[in-house]
Amino acid sequence: MTDKQFLQIGSIQISSTMLVLFVSILLALHHGFTANIGNQNTYFLQGLHYFQPDLFARDWLTNETTHYHPYFSWIVHSLYFITPSGWSFGILNSLLNVISIVYIYKIIETIFKESKPLLIFLIVASFIAAAETYSIGGSYIFSRTFQPSTIATFTFIAGLYYFLNSRYLHSGILLAIGGIFHVNFLILGIPLYGAYHLYQRDKFFIRNSLKQLVPSFIVLLLHLPVIIAASLSPDATQARYIFQEIHAPQHYIPMTYLREFLPFYSWHFLAFVIGWKYLPSTPIINKFKKLFIIQFVFITIASILTTVVFIPSVSQLYVWRLAPFSVLIAQIIGSYGIIKKTDVAYKNEFSAKYISLFLIYGGLIYFIWNNHYGWFKSVTLRSLLFLGLTIVVCGFVKKCLQLTSANRLKLQTLILLILFTYAAVIPLREFPNRINLITGLPVAEVSLYNWIDRNISKDALFLIPPHFQNFRLNAKRSIVVDWKSPPIVASEIIEWYNRIEDITNYKGIKSPDDVRAYYEMHTSESLLHVYKKYNCDYIVVHTKVNPEKYSDFKILYSNEKYTIIQQN
Repeated sequence: MTDKQFLQIGSIQISSTMLVLFVSILLALHHGFTANIGNQNTYFLQGLHYFQPDLFARDWLTNETTHYHPYFSWIVHSLYFITPSGWSFGILNSLLNVISIVYIYKIIETIFKESKPLLIFLIVASFIAAAETYSIGGSYIFSRTFQPSTIATFTFIAGLYYFLNSRYLHSGILLAIGGIFHVNFLILGIPLYGAYHLYQRDKFFIRNSLKQLVPSFIVLLLHLPVIIAASLSPDATQARYIFQEIHAPQHYIPMTYLREFLPFYSWHFLAFVIGWKYLPSTPIINKFKKLFIIQFVFITIASILTTVVFIPSVSQLYVWRLAPFSVLIAQIIGSYGIIKKTDVAYKNEFSAKYISLFLIYGGLIYFIWNNHYGWFKSVTLRSLLFLGLTIVVCGFVKKCLQLTSANRLKLQTLILLILFTYAAVIPLREFPNRINLITGLPVAEVSLYNWIDRNISKDALFLIPPHFQNFRLNAKRSIVVDWKSPPIVASEIIEWYNRIEDITNYKGIKSPDDVRAYYEMHTSESLLHVYKKYNCDYIVVHTKVNPEKYSDFKILYSNEKYTIIQQN
């Protein structure tokens, strides 16, 4: 059966290439089509300031702090020049996600060329759609927004493909390019691949290591000043505490998200128990297995050093960035095992142990996902369990259906394609939030931004609710500070924290809940004090707090959610 004749539905012939592209595009769109939200509220500021120097002219974060993704700002500047509305960001994010997913297929095809790679890919794609690649500590592979990790993810996955094919210079250059835009990938990629080459130590050890790692070390030199400033400052200990334990414990303090380790190790259970023993011993598969083990060990050691004991410098490395990639490899190995087990089931006809396998493992995953990922994800897991049972049943009725090997492959493909499509489109209720380039931002926000655009000069400075993270980028006005966007250098983190304490009128902020609560508790007098200290022009408050209580201020604008006030 040739590629062009892979699957035929009626008079329509569908090739495996067409199926891979369909799955990749649908999976990319599943993750969203957005701009000017999320992490872009932090990472876009410098690029937009380059594009329009009069924007954020009085913004402390934009003008007085060290930017830790400076090269990404060049791309932001260029894309704003092409489409100021933000459409280019959504298109590029989707395009890079599509290419990354195609590379995932190419990796699977490289490893399992003779073992139904398309079926393995369809199972993996269903897993990706269901779990959305989220893993330990808020790590992920694919994002709804275009950001530095979008580029680094693409280069990391493509780099793995070229690594498996022993094209080490290609792999090294790609990893270095990703590191230009996201230094965390660089810091983790060097020891990951360095450990592999050190472990391998074949006769080409030095040559292959240099090809793989020298490009990354060159890029590392570009980032070294910021890394040193962030790590070796006299204020580093205090700043690390503020950044990790107060601002982002959901990323850096594993004791606050221990339950997230359950899905992580469950996926690896799938790989080791179901898929591992079926992996043939070939040079490429052995290389794949070694890198997988090294990555898994890195993550496990880092997790022990931040849970059993807590070493802040280990937590700061954010090794969990690798977790979703390790899960992806586990899903590939596990999916291969599923295909191999169903092939055995076909040969041996019906066997209760295969149904038991899917029931037990499917039940475990269902329990974990139902508690971790939420209800609609667990619905998808029911479907994945249904998939296993369906394939086994197909084997049981083989004699009745008299399926040839080619037709059985077509049936499996069709079943998996239907499942993937279901998994990819199930979160329909979330789609409006995933496509804000089409649906727009919430009405109250849009009304606020439109009024500001018409009535307030670009050089105005606002005091805003600390959790109103979309304001600065969408209103295109300077602010005193917000909770979303701390800087990275130690002295600047401390200044950021001092500003947070000032605008909340509370010393000793310990959590985002504190920030939200104390900002709403301002009196007119305390609000006026902050207003004057930072020489603000306007203040945004939530309408629900009754802005009329601020007697030192007059109301300029109000809608159902937000009110703008100014000193009398």
